Amino acid sequence: MTEIADDGAAAQAGAPTDQETQAPEQFQVPPDAIARWAALEEGVPLKITLTREDLDHLLLGLRSLAIGQSELVTALTGHINQDAQASARALLTADQMCVAAYNRINAFITVLMMAATPKGESPDQP
Repeated sequence: MTEIADDGAAAQAGAPTDQETQAPEQFQVPPDAIARWAALEEGVPLKITLTREDLDHLLLGLRSLAIGQSELVTALTGHINQDAQASARALLTADQMCVAAYNRINAFITVLMMAATPKGESPDQP
């Protein structure tokens, strides 16, 4: 990511501030979810119960990826047009959208891995 000097002129001109350039923490799929998923036999039909919130993670994650990709186009356009400020702002937004998508998709993956049970078994069984 491009580092932007933090001076008053840059802030007044619309450049990202230090607070804006802080990347949010990335959500990782927990090891116990990965272990649980790996323990499921391949080829066995699975039963998975999801909530609307679980599906929102997937859908909003995909939406964030599309928005982030659009922001990368804006960043490239700004760079080509020698508008460093617009390019830097769009690149920052693209990065933030990518992290948001990563977090939502990993949240969905975690729920999926933890909720999956072989068809015919109770979710309470190990």
